Amino acid sequence: MAALTLDEVDWQILAILQAEARISFKELGQRIGLTGTAIAERVRKLEDEDIIKGYTIRLDREKIGLPVMAFFKLRVNIEHCKQLREMAVSLPEIIEAHRVAGSEYYILKVVLPSMQHLEVMMERFLQLGAVEVSIVLSTPVADKSIQR
Repeated sequence: MAALTLDEVDWQILAILQAEARISFKELGQRIGLTGTAIAERVRKLEDEDIIKGYTIRLDREKIGLPVMAFFKLRVNIEHCKQLREMAVSLPEIIEAHRVAGSEYYILKVVLPSMQHLEVMMERFLQLGAVEVSIVLSTPVADKSIQR
């Protein structure tokens, strides 16, 4: 599938929506210099082409009781790959799962209520293969917008 060619206006729309997904079409149009109707049409086209896949909110994980963030780097036995993918989908602590090339097969991003919970989760994954855990101390860059 060929990539859709985006013009400068499309990129402006995407930049603004990534920062402020709840902005009205009217306000978005005023910032870019188009009518709300023209902006709505362009946004619908971007949605139809699956360039815009949805609109989300960002939560403060510490305020909702999930102060621990970590990355699990897993080298699982091939017979456990399906089980790992099923766990990644079913466990709410796992917020991202990536199959990667390199020394690991999967990298999982997890958020947890405590270090004890992290240890329990680590034990579960050790049953599938080798596990390395990196605990996040701080996040200097997060949810950075995709730019042209």
